[in-house]
Amino acid sequence: MWALASGWPASLGRVPDFSEPRVLRHRNALKGFRHRIASLAPGTKGSKDWLEIQLLKSEIALGLYHWGSEGDYRKNPLLYLNHWVYGLWYLMIRVPNAAERLRATLRFLSSSEALQYAALQNLAGIPTLWIKIAEKEAVAFRQFLKEVKRELMKQHPRQRSDIAAAVKRADRVMLDFQGLLKRKSRESRGVEFAVGKSRFHFLLKHYHRSNQGVEQLSRFGQEKIQETEALLQEIAESIDKTKSWKTQLGEGKKQHAKANQLIQIYQDEVRRVKGFLKRKKLITFPKGESLRVMATPEFSRETVPFAAYTSPAMFSGKNRGIFFVTVPGAKDKSALEEHNAYSLKVTTVHEAYPGHHLQFARQKQLKSLMGRNFHCASFYEGWALYCEELMHEQGYYDSLTRLNQLRDRLWRSCRVVIDVGLHTGEMTENEAVQLLVRKVGMDPAGARGEVNWYTLQPTVPQAYLTGMEHILQLRSKLERRWGRGFTLTRFHDRLLDYGAIPLSLVTEMLYSSGL
Repeated sequence: MWALASGWPASLGRVPDFSEPRVLRHRNALKGFRHRIASLAPGTKGSKDWLEIQLLKSEIALGLYHWGSEGDYRKNPLLYLNHWVYGLWYLMIRVPNAAERLRATLRFLSSSEALQYAALQNLAGIPTLWIKIAEKEAVAFRQFLKEVKRELMKQHPRQRSDIAAAVKRADRVMLDFQGLLKRKSRESRGVEFAVGKSRFHFLLKHYHRSNQGVEQLSRFGQEKIQETEALLQEIAESIDKTKSWKTQLGEGKKQHAKANQLIQIYQDEVRRVKGFLKRKKLITFPKGESLRVMATPEFSRETVPFAAYTSPAMFSGKNRGIFFVTVPGAKDKSALEEHNAYSLKVTTVHEAYPGHHLQFARQKQLKSLMGRNFHCASFYEGWALYCEELMHEQGYYDSLTRLNQLRDRLWRSCRVVIDVGLHTGEMTENEAVQLLVRKVGMDPAGARGEVNWYTLQPTVPQAYLTGMEHILQLRSKLERRWGRGFTLTRFHDRLLDYGAIPLSLVTEMLYSSGL
């Protein structure tokens, strides 16, 4: 899946080998790389060689963590499901040639037993919650298969029988996988998902390159919750002193377009924000980048219920991202309200310009292979959240848009507290759900879905806010250091010259360069 997403053509239609012998060979290869790197001269701190070695060390440490004897492949059924779902998804959107896409998809579907067999051999001691999540995902994948079948048959009517046979085979495999989950559920009663303090700290150290402790992180999250709540109240009172910020946001949701106008409105907003950035000269756009805004295809609406961004493939193809928007039915009022006139501005800033798309479009142009390969959430999610705040600073929002943006920042502040709490055993799932309902105003079902993915990605939920804070602090320090030579354009360009590597390494490089 990584190879396909990154643009390596040799990966087309291949199902990954997660068999125990292959995992063992991979683990031994990583240990060999670690030994060889330890014998290399470390390079001058802040040099390009030093940076490459630091990134390689992190990649190897993380690889050994994930593929170790207690790694994800042993306990996480979503690892296998995600390769089914996103392997198919990337084939459908990454391969432009229709005939080649069909061949690769048929090959992928017809080889899906390999993943099923690996899961059968490897999975043991699965957290109870993850089995429940996987059971729902398996049902959704089977629906996804139906939509892919319909799409392929529409494009290739002469090969309907081949398509039907491959889909039937993959569907049978997923049925067997559902049976496997049911059997494993009896063996996994009481197994918890929490990684514990030591493993949480390991991920902070090697993935985010952060020295923060869990207690420090939790205090930071609590402080930001209080700070953001105060800002929300202040903005709400400036609009209407008689109404709370939650009431005002609820009323703002009524300002939404009709379903058949939604894509055009997002396209207009993308053009608007891009023009604003260029007029303000806030950042340098890479040559040849482009962003396509389009309705989420029917074949993938099960996997993209609201909106999604897909970055350019880092190692091939055009420098073009895709911003998918799932258009609700004309009568689905609640879904349309989520695309209201205020929240869609913030969503566009986060996903498109100057957020994810602009960062990844610049990353694609890096000469460093490690720079193009490494994707650290505290940088790319921190950057996107920083961009939301930046656009407020630059006067892009009206008051209700600012209210939406701050509500989203409150949500990210809660994530810090929940991320730490869940994985150190200090907070239950129900307590996490209630925090999101009480503080952010989420509906219980939405909050439950949020908490589910937090359990699967330790240290990622906290990365949005801690990453934004790191960027703001770095900006403040460089503003003092550069003096009259400081501009936002210069800062943003220098920052994004490093792709999406850990922010502490970016800071070291910027300071060591003397710029």
